Amino acid sequence: FSCPRRPNIGREGRAIGLRANHFQITMPRGYVHHYDINIQPDKCPRKVNREIIETMVHAYSKIFGTLKPVFDGRNNLYTRDPLPIGNDKLELEASNNYSSIIHPFISIKFKLEPIQLVPLQINGSFNLYRVKTHMKKHVSQKFTD
Repeated sequence: FSCPRRPNIGREGRAIGLRANHFQITMPRGYVHHYDINIQPDKCPRKVNREIIETMVHAYSKIFGTLKPVFDGRNNLYTRDPLPIGNDKLELEASNNYSSIIHPFISIKFKLEPIQLVPLQINGSFNLYRVKTHMKKHVSQKFTD
């Protein structure tokens, strides 16, 4: 791995010292599955929503198994492997003591739905290997020697 080099120093402006970090990343093969999740009541802060999702994952271990979904705190949930719901919407309900922030025994409703987000996706997922291949083949050669 080598970073592109600058073609020349330039003549306009003034020189400044700049320090930057960069590192090589590797993209694994596989898919990321994107789900739209609707939590009711919907006015909870992100921190509370994350606690709710964590509790939901534990409460519905038959659905989530060993998956550890990534949640944005609002309504996007991502998993490495697909959930066993196919392309159907899934509605779940739970009553539990989620945290001291929420009233104990509040009834929480979840609607989980697979969605499609970007053109690289097929049925709401995208292939990480395609991203890796695209990055390898289309790295800008504009400023390299």
